[in-house]
Amino acid sequence: MANHPRKPPKAKARPQEVVTQSTTRLGGPLDHMQSPQGRPQIVSAQYQGPIPPSSEMANYNLVLPGAAERILLMAELEQGHRHAIERETNQANIDLTKEAQAQQGFGQKCAMILGVGLTMSSVALALMGHNEVAAILGGTTLLGALGLFLKGRGLPEAPSDTAEPKAKK
Repeated sequence: MANHPRKPPKAKARPQEVVTQSTTRLGGPLDHMQSPQGRPQIVSAQYQGPIPPSSEMANYNLVLPGAAERILLMAELEQGHRHAIERETNQANIDLTKEAQAQQGFGQKCAMILGVGLTMSSVALALMGHNEVAAILGGTTLLGALGLFLKGRGLPEAPSDTAEPKAKK
């Protein structure tokens, strides 16, 4: 084995130094991420809604002039879009309810005409001496009408986007 002079190992940069260099090189909005000792710190912020807090809006404008206005415009357009969809959904629900009420009204009128006709037929049959047939016809008509009233048919529920799921027992 030959005696070769060994080179000293290269010193590896610590991640803290790399991050510190990058934050100081960028400067500006990232300066608040430095701790008092000059070490970088991890900063996490959360906000709710489409518009960030005013301090963040100012930072966006520092990075890209006019960005705050673009963010506000985006939020306004999104809100307008949501309102248009809600208007269309509400109108569709109103139209479906009117159609269901019209169908129900038509069905009730037909049922009344049929019930009155069957009752009159039952009376006519009884007057002609066909008492058994008149009793069957009149009885079934009366029981059918009574069953519908007791069942209490209502309008079907319109589909709703905001309906909450039913809780399981």
